[in-house]
Amino acid sequence: MEKAITGKWMNQLGSTMELVATNDGIINGNYFTKVGDAISWHRLIGQWCSTEEKGALISFTVCWTNKKPECKHSCTAWNGILYIKDNDELPFIYATWTLASDVPFCDEWKSTLISKDTFKKCT
Repeated sequence: MEKAITGKWMNQLGSTMELVATNDGIINGNYFTKVGDAISWHRLIGQWCSTEEKGALISFTVCWTNKKPECKHSCTAWNGILYIKDNDELPFIYATWTLASDVPFCDEWKSTLISKDTFKKCT
């Protein structure tokens, strides 16, 4: 399964990640976002485990450094499923993410965003 995970991936907004998965369930890599104010590539760490179906459960995290001094730092965590089809379709990852931002306590209600991404493996 690590061969299916390892490689370059792109989501629906054009953000890319390069993953290296090991056979003991570890993921290392880099993430480049096309949205927000993050600077260049960011380190990505995570884990994976096989499913009974053809695929894997996958979880990874990126902590961001922003280029604007007035922007606070933040971290995003993705949790989802890697799907591998039997046909020639490329594998894809469907994941829900949460982004936690550094905000003053009085604004804690707006500290976390939640959404979903679909990553397709690049050829």
